[in-house]
Amino acid sequence: MTKYYYLDELTSNITDGKHGDCKNEVGSGYYFISVKDLEPYKIDYQNAREITKADFIDTHKRTKLDVGDILLANSGHTIGKILYVKQNPKVARTTFQKSVAIIKPDNELVIGRYLYYNLLANVQGLKRAAVGSAQPNLLLRDLRRFKVEVEIELETQKQIAKVLSDLDAKIEVNNKINQELEAMAKTLYDYWFVQFDFPDANGKPYKSSGGKMVFNEALKREIPEGWEVDKVSSCCQIIDCLHSKKSDYIYEHEDYYLLQLENIKQDNQLDVSKKYYVSKAEYERWTTRIEVEDGDLVITNAGRVAGLAQIPKNVKAGIG
Repeated sequence: MTKYYYLDELTSNITDGKHGDCKNEVGSGYYFISVKDLEPYKIDYQNAREITKADFIDTHKRTKLDVGDILLANSGHTIGKILYVKQNPKVARTTFQKSVAIIKPDNELVIGRYLYYNLLANVQGLKRAAVGSAQPNLLLRDLRRFKVEVEIELETQKQIAKVLSDLDAKIEVNNKINQELEAMAKTLYDYWFVQFDFPDANGKPYKSSGGKMVFNEALKREIPEGWEVDKVSSCCQIIDCLHSKKSDYIYEHEDYYLLQLENIKQDNQLDVSKKYYVSKAEYERWTTRIEVEDGDLVITNAGRVAGLAQIPKNVKAGIG
């Protein structure tokens, strides 16, 4: 049996991060997390800001984090990015910027993981509840009054949450395997095309086995004999995005979105978990030059220059 509740009826508290900045202190062990640090299954502490203990204590009064809490991006085009907080020794030393909302489930009424999956299934509704066009915001008052339909029986909630969390665990394992394979591929690339120790005709490393090298004037370095330098345009078509003012963030349909710089991760993977949605008319305008699809390469040419990723299967998008 299900029943509709306002979100604040199922929680002990819903708040957001600090409305202001903190002082950096590398090595302090106190973390000031932003939306970019929220990965699908964890908080990514590797590149997170570290702040002073004094600022942490001041901010922590508002944003005290516990295992089982739910984190929700509530500002800009990342609205709806959701994370369930797992056990981690750094949790007690973590606080947040204002673009992250902290939802604390009332465990007498709802299982935390169940509520997390429930909200995950209602991402589009959360986005529609945001106000503003150029920079939408999901206000705390609207988040607290957001309606969700939940199973009344806690045991049923547990069963549903277990099935979904087991699937997530398998996905997480597969993601780790993919990351390890990606690291192996990068090592192999370096070995073959930077050190030039690709297998020669006898299966031995070319350069270290005495393969002939010749100096290339364009690269100012030696390259294997028989190799040439050519322009990228000799083997592919290069298309820039539409040079136009950034469109307002408007959600009309799941298919109408533009890839942004932040969609290209540091590990050269394309992350489309956060999308910059635009209207149908704007999407059609932005794709007059190109609509990227399976196999295309996208590369950043401003800000973080040379971030590179390949468009995976079943993805079509405009590029911003």
